[in-house]
Amino acid sequence: MNTRAFTSGAVSQRPLVRWIRGLSPASIGFLAVGWLAVFGYELLAGDVQSIAYEVVGLAGIGAIMVGLARRTAEPRPAWWLFAAGLASEVTGDCITAYYELYRDQEPPAPSAADVFYIGGALIFAIGIFVLLRELGAQWSRAVILDAVIVVVALATVQWVFVVESLVNESLSSLRKADEIALPSFDVLVLVALIQLVIGPKRRSVPYRMIGVSIFLLFISDEIFLLTPQYDSGTWIDIGWLGSYVTLGAAALRRGVRTEVATVPVAPQRLSGVRLAVLAAALLAVPAVLATERLEHHHVHTLVAAGGAALIAVLVLLRLAGLLRVVEQQNRELRQLDRMKDDFVASVSHELRTPLTSIVGYVELLADGASGPVTAAQKDDLDVVTRNTDRLLRLVNDLLFAAGLGEGRLELRSDTVELRAVVAHSVDTIRPVAAAGGLSITFEAVGNTYVVGDAVRLGQAIDNLVANAVKFTPPGGHVAIRVERKGDSVEVEVEDDGVGVPEADLQHLFDRFFRSSRSLKDAVQGTGLGLYIAKTIVEAHHGSIRVTSTEGHGSTFRVVVPAGGAQPT
Repeated sequence: MNTRAFTSGAVSQRPLVRWIRGLSPASIGFLAVGWLAVFGYELLAGDVQSIAYEVVGLAGIGAIMVGLARRTAEPRPAWWLFAAGLASEVTGDCITAYYELYRDQEPPAPSAADVFYIGGALIFAIGIFVLLRELGAQWSRAVILDAVIVVVALATVQWVFVVESLVNESLSSLRKADEIALPSFDVLVLVALIQLVIGPKRRSVPYRMIGVSIFLLFISDEIFLLTPQYDSGTWIDIGWLGSYVTLGAAALRRGVRTEVATVPVAPQRLSGVRLAVLAAALLAVPAVLATERLEHHHVHTLVAAGGAALIAVLVLLRLAGLLRVVEQQNRELRQLDRMKDDFVASVSHELRTPLTSIVGYVELLADGASGPVTAAQKDDLDVVTRNTDRLLRLVNDLLFAAGLGEGRLELRSDTVELRAVVAHSVDTIRPVAAAGGLSITFEAVGNTYVVGDAVRLGQAIDNLVANAVKFTPPGGHVAIRVERKGDSVEVEVEDDGVGVPEADLQHLFDRFFRSSRSLKDAVQGTGLGLYIAKTIVEAHHGSIRVTSTEGHGSTFRVVVPAGGAQPT
C-alpha cells in the first residue's frame, strides 16, 4: 500500500470533510436536490418553467422556516430578516409570473413586483448588518471608513455603467426612481456582504453559504441590469435560483450554536482580505476608465475624477487612523518597557544588599573568624562564594542594563592602553578556560592607546571573552588579538565553538536575547552581555560586529578610535 499517496489524499479531502461536517443531512440533501432542480429548470419551457421557478423560491423560504422551527434556543433576528428578504424576492417573482402566465405580458414598470425586489435587497442588507452585530462586529471609525470607500467605488461603477443611462432616458420621475432604486440598493447589499467577508474569522460552512447566496443574488441583479433585453428562462435565472437554494440549505445547518465560530478582529488592522477589498476599491475607477476607452464609449472623466478624489481623501483619513493607532501602541510599549526596567531595577537593588552581606559573612567564616575551618568546610564555603559572586554579577548586570535603557552611562575619559585592558581580561578568564579544556592565546600589535573609560572598556571585553569561552567545547581554542589599524584600534575575539545560527545574528546584540542554540543546550546566561558590550563600545564612538557560521565558531571585532598619548 502506498502510504504516502494515501496520506496525501486524506489531507486533500480535509476541506471537503469540513464542509460536510458543517452541514446537517437535511442541509446536504436540500442543497443537492435544489441545485439539480436549478439546472433542470433550464431544460423546461413555457408555463412549466415559470411554475418551477416559483416552486424553487418557495422551497427556499420553507427551508429557512424549518431551520428556524428546529432551533432549541430563541431564533436569531438575522434569520427572520433573511426569510423576509427571500419572501419579498419570491413575491416579486410570483407577481411577474402572474403577468406572464395569465396576462401574457411583462409586468408594467413600475409595478408591485419592483417594490418587492427592491424591498428584498434592502431587507437582505439589513439582515447582514444584524448578523454582523450578533457576531460581535466592531463598528469603529476605521470600519466605517472602509465601508464608505467601498460605497464610493461601487457607486462610481454603478453610475457609469447603469444609473446614468437610466437618468438620461425619457422616463417619468416615478419610472426613473424605480429603475435607479435596485442598483442603488444592490450597492448596499454588496457593502454589507463585504463587511461579512472581512469581519469575524473562523467562519463555519453555513456562514460561508450565506455569503455565497447573497453574492449570487448580487451578480445576477447586476447582469440583469446590464442586459439590454431580459427573457425569462435565461442563464441569469440560475444565479437567482441558486441563491434561494443556497440560503435555504444554510438555514438547515446542524444546530444553532454551530452557526458561526468567531474570533474578534481588530478593526484598525489591515488584514489580507480587508487590504484586498480596499485595493479593489482603489482600482475600480481606473478600471472603469480603461474599460470605456477600450470599448470606445464616452469617457466619464468628471465622474471618475470626483470618485477618485473622494476615495483618495478617505484613504488618507484611513492611513491617518492607522498612524494614530501605531503611535498609541508605541507609547504603550514604551511605557511597558519602562515599567519592566523599573521592576528589574527595584528587584535587583533589593537582591544586591543581602547578597553583599552573604559574601561578607562567607569571607569571615573562611578566614576563621568564628573558629577553625576544616578542609571540607573550606570547599563548601568556596562553592557558596562562587555562586554568590555569580548572582552578584547577574544583579549588577541587570542594574547596569536598566540604567543603559534609560540612557544612563557615565564614562570617565582618560588615556587607556587597550592592550593592558584586554590582557587583564585574558588573565582573568584563563583559569576558567583551562578548567574547561580550552586553549587561549593573546596577541597585541602596535600602539593601542585610546581615550575612554578603562573600567567600562574592560567590562565590554570581559563579556566578549567570557562569551567565547562559554560557547567553545572542550579541546577548542580562543584567540584574542588587539592591533592598531590606521586611526583605530581593533580588538578581535575568535573562537572555534558552536557558532551562531544565521537567523539569530541580527538579534544577537538585543537586550535579553538568547540564541536558539544557547536555549537548546541550556547554557546559563541572561542575554545581557553582548547588549552591554555593544552599548559601551558605541558610547566610545566605536563599533562592534560579528561573523559566525553555525558549528564553526564566531569572530567578534571591536573597533574604537585611537587617541591619547603614550605616558612617558
